[in-house]
Amino acid sequence: MGCMELTYLFFCGNIVNVSKGWDNLSLLPEYKGQASMYPEYSGYNAPAGNAVDGYLEKDHGLSTCSITWANPSVKKAWWKFPLKTMANVAYLEVYFRYSTLNRHVGFSVFVFNDSSYIPPSNASQHKVFAHNISTCPERVTNVTINEEIQGIAIYNSKDPPVSTACSGYESTFATIELCEIKLMGM
Repeated sequence: MGCMELTYLFFCGNIVNVSKGWDNLSLLPEYKGQASMYPEYSGYNAPAGNAVDGYLEKDHGLSTCSITWANPSVKKAWWKFPLKTMANVAYLEVYFRYSTLNRHVGFSVFVFNDSSYIPPSNASQHKVFAHNISTCPERVTNVTINEEIQGIAIYNSKDPPVSTACSGYESTFATIELCEIKLMGM
């Protein structure tokens, strides 16, 4: 019997799945929900949606980054992005502001299936990543998801402050400063 090509490639008895590559769901209109964050900071033009606008700016790009209010009274901060519908998400790429990496020591990533979810306070939460507090976060952090979800949330807490070797660690306030989020899936 000869070899055939359909949805799968058949190489003389061996089946190889040919799937399309992953899409950045945060940019596709059929998936893209409304990003939000807490606490919002009206002093900058850096709203939550800037982190899912498709523009990569590595530093201080206030017109392309999302920045929560950085104030000594703020001990918990979050940024979340719900999808319009459930999606199979393979992984997440988090692009932090380069100049403020030390502010994100100990951050966590949660997935959820309820768009009313507020990180990390209810039963629908599922933590998929927690940064190792002994080091500074990477500028680009990849987080494996591999599940069907309706959204992601990034959470940072400084209550209580942690002990870390990350130079310049900011322990007096919590903030989330994202230049881009890529939610890769199908």
